[in-house]
Amino acid sequence: MPLFANQIDGPFIEMLECCAPLHDIGKVGLPDHILLKPGKLSAEERILMQAHTTIGAETLKDVSKQHGSALVFLQMAIDITRHHHERFDGTGYPDRLLGNAIPLAARVVAICDVYDALRSRRVYKPALSHAATVQLMTEASPGHFDPVLLQIFVQAGSDLNGFFASMRIEARDYFTSPKRKREQTRILVGASVSVSEGDSKKPSLALRAGKFLPARSASEGFCLPAHGSRSRWKRAAADTDRRRYMPGRV
Repeated sequence: MPLFANQIDGPFIEMLECCAPLHDIGKVGLPDHILLKPGKLSAEERILMQAHTTIGAETLKDVSKQHGSALVFLQMAIDITRHHHERFDGTGYPDRLLGNAIPLAARVVAICDVYDALRSRRVYKPALSHAATVQLMTEASPGHFDPVLLQIFVQAGSDLNGFFASMRIEARDYFTSPKRKREQTRILVGASVSVSEGDSKKPSLALRAGKFLPARSASEGFCLPAHGSRSRWKRAAADTDRRRYMPGRV
C-alpha cells in the first residue's frame, strides 16, 4: 500500500485491531425494540439507529478525560465509532465528511463492517457468499468506500474469505460451548464495559487495551443498573460482536 506507507504500519494495525470492535459500542444506548426489530426501520427509528455513532463517540470522549494515558487508543476508537458510517462521497453520517477527511481507521473499518454484515445471517436475510458480497460492495455502492482501500480489499479476497470462514467456525464453537456461559461479561478485543449503577441510558465504559479482557466483577466495580433491563446490559457486554451494522437499516 504505497499510498498509505506513511500511515499504516505495525503499531497502527495493532491499535486498529484493538479499536475496531468498539465501532458499534454506542448501540448499548439504543432500545432493544430498534436493535432487534426483524423488519424495516421507520424513518424515526432510522434516525435513532444512526445516533449510535455519536452516542459511542461522546461516551468514549468522556472516558478519555479520565484516562489520559490511553489517549492514543481512545482517539482512534472515537474516530472509528463516530465515522465508520461516513461515505467517501460525502453523503454518509453523522458529519457528512468527504474523502480523506474521514479518518483512515474509520475508512478501513467501514469496508470490514459492511463485508461482515453482508456475510452474516440476519433474521430478515440470509448470509451472502463471498463473491456476492464483493460484487455488491463494488458495483451496488458507488461512492461508499475509499476506492484505493476497496481495490486492496478485492485483491485480498481469497485470503479474506478463508479468514472469515475460520473465524465463523471459531465463533460457532465458542458460542455453543460451556465456556460461553462462564464468560457472559467478556467482550471482544479492546475493552471491558462497566455500567454505572443507576444510569441505564448512558453507560460509562472502563476501557483497557488488550484482547478478550474479562469484565470486572461486581466487587471490583462492574455494576448493572439498579433499574431497567439487567439482561440487556449483560448482552451488551457479552454480545458486542452481534450488534453490528445491518444493511438497509442505517
